[in-house]
Amino acid sequence: MNGRVAHVVNPEKLSTLDVGDGDFTVDANGNVVIAGTLTLSGDELASSVLLAKFALAVAGAAATNGVLAYGPELGDSFKVKAQGTPSMRFEVNVGWGVYSSWPFQLSTPDTDYVSALQVAPVVNSRIDTVSIDPATGIPAVTEGVQSATPSAPATPAGHLKLAEIYHRVGSTSIQDTDDASNSYITLARNMINFGGQE
Repeated sequence: MNGRVAHVVNPEKLSTLDVGDGDFTVDANGNVVIAGTLTLSGDELASSVLLAKFALAVAGAAATNGVLAYGPELGDSFKVKAQGTPSMRFEVNVGWGVYSSWPFQLSTPDTDYVSALQVAPVVNSRIDTVSIDPATGIPAVTEGVQSATPSAPATPAGHLKLAEIYHRVGSTSIQDTDDASNSYITLARNMINFGGQE
């Protein structure tokens, strides 16, 4: 795939990536091959190289919006999960996403996001949508409507959908799987370079 000019600055790592006018390709092993000028500078070169690989691969990709496989477990990027000791909060793993052909990170790139306390419904079940705003890297919850047959609300415009949370009346915790008593998470990410739509 052919690339285009990309420029990424990561102020936290004091690193800069500049790609000149040349093309680049991504080979069968996922390596970025550059035919042009690549300049890396900063205190943490390893971080810069990682950022470069993502930025270059994304810049040459089709305009697919979604989550990039990233981390020790490729499917962990932006994964919505229960807390270590389940409560009515959830967490979102650090990771990378792509929106309108540009990469973005969680707003706290080195620390998993912890949600505000979620409130269980009191009359009927409810499904909430968990998404992330690419402009800010901040996850958001769109609350559904309580119903005997609930459905998930639409994902806000400009956001990437990450998961749905099914809330039961009287739930006391959010779980990774359905325990038939509490709220539980169903992942709904579009993994654009690993696994496809969940």
